[in-house]
Amino acid sequence: MKTSFTLAAALVATVSINAIAMAATPLQSTASTTAARTSTGMQVATVSSGSATATTTTAPTNASSVNVAQFDTANGILTGANVAVKTSVRSVAQVTGAVNGSGSNRTVSSQAALTGTIAAAGVSFSSSALTASITCSGSNCSQSASNQTDTTSGTIDRNAAVPLANLASYAGTGSVAFTRSATGSTKVTTGSGARSGEADGLFTFGSSTQSNNTYSIVYDYLNFANPSFDGTSNINYLDLDFGTLLAGSGPVTLNFSLFNIGDTNSAGVNLDTMVRSTNNTDFTTTLANFTDLVGGASSNFTMTFLPTAIGLNSETFTLDLSDYAPTGSVGTKTYQLKINTLGSVYAPPPVESVPEPQVWAMLIVGFGLTGLGQRRRRARMAVAA
Repeated sequence: MKTSFTLAAALVATVSINAIAMAATPLQSTASTTAARTSTGMQVATVSSGSATATTTTAPTNASSVNVAQFDTANGILTGANVAVKTSVRSVAQVTGAVNGSGSNRTVSSQAALTGTIAAAGVSFSSSALTASITCSGSNCSQSASNQTDTTSGTIDRNAAVPLANLASYAGTGSVAFTRSATGSTKVTTGSGARSGEADGLFTFGSSTQSNNTYSIVYDYLNFANPSFDGTSNINYLDLDFGTLLAGSGPVTLNFSLFNIGDTNSAGVNLDTMVRSTNNTDFTTTLANFTDLVGGASSNFTMTFLPTAIGLNSETFTLDLSDYAPTGSVGTKTYQLKINTLGSVYAPPPVESVPEPQVWAMLIVGFGLTGLGQRRRRARMAVAA
């Protein structure tokens, strides 16, 4: 929608910069969720003889991800994000086996030494290494593994800033995935009286109380800039009318301003390029590229017209602007404003020619001779009478 503002001729030549460069203050919003307790798949180590040991380091399969909403850049410019996770974790060891009917050393031992990790784009939190151990003996080794379990518990209670290189992964209308996984080893050891044994290791994320298992992201963002030719409303077209001027009458200057309608939570404005439609050099301006016109500030400029070319003169200045935000920010916008200039120039009226001195002399002599002739005619007429 074209919204325009017209400024008629007013002879002003002062230019001032009212913007004071300062960092905008980001706003914050938080996206969070909780997750039910979940465990990785089994990490299994087996042996088929007594007096044997086997260790596996193949990572257990990952548990399901936890999803937290991204920052929607329709609402502002994402300048930073801080990720936080608070949840309990456990390393679990289970054991089963087959042993001789009698004798000594009829044992099977399991040890799970695992570390849990929760990772999102650019951020990773790991628990300490948690070691759980359980040993069965005799006929107990044939029981279900779930009846022969040891658990070692810990917590992940961490937060970290997202690196700027990964910030784009946190912007959009989808979600940020927190992937939970575990690494480490599970070992089985059989005594001399055992025939086989199996050790199972797994890692558990979260307590049985879901509200205690929290995943959150605090987003830092700025409101968009709002460039305008007016300080209270959105005006994106400015008409500068210099009126009708006499050719050669001298330059006329109009003052105009650019505003960033916003506040301390808004991004600044950059003027990146200015393109002229016809490059009519009779129009000149103090406006030039600038950086970071802060929210709530304005800058004053002038446009000057030199009336030399007879007729209607015009020029359009197209201003390409953009949000000024910290390096790495996501979701900045671009804007376009236009200045239309107009000036009509007319020629001076023709000047009447003035006779040369020689001509004046001839005219005077002629007038004199004419008068002399008239007097002689009047004298002859008097004698005749």
